[in-house]
Amino acid sequence: MRWRGRRLAKFAPIDDNARTVSASFEPCHVLVAEDHQLSSELLERTLKSWGYSVVVADNGADALAILESSDPPQLALLDWMMPNMTGPEVCARVRQNAQRRYIYLVLLTAKGVRRMDEVLPDAFGPADLER
Repeated sequence: MRWRGRRLAKFAPIDDNARTVSASFEPCHVLVAEDHQLSSELLERTLKSWGYSVVVADNGADALAILESSDPPQLALLDWMMPNMTGPEVCARVRQNAQRRYIYLVLLTAKGVRRMDEVLPDAFGPADLER
């Protein structure tokens, strides 16, 4: 899988030609935090088809609770605007706890703001995740 031109071998060693997950791949645990049901389902189905283990939250408070759990996901895809807490607020709270292992945070947004770890536009599809 390619994301913004960089190989995420840490997350998914995928054979780019065959588009299959390698046999030695242990699924990365991914949080999808998105209050728009269709976007959430699209992300969840796409990630699962690529071999990821996916947990879904529909608001910022639930996303933060998952990220602060004893076994948090290694990657979080966060909508910018969510009920209870925004994506940037979730990111700030996660980054306040320096004792935890690093969690990669990706904001999904229609806003013209640059990165937390990465920022993707809200109107995206599976091809955007392969970049």
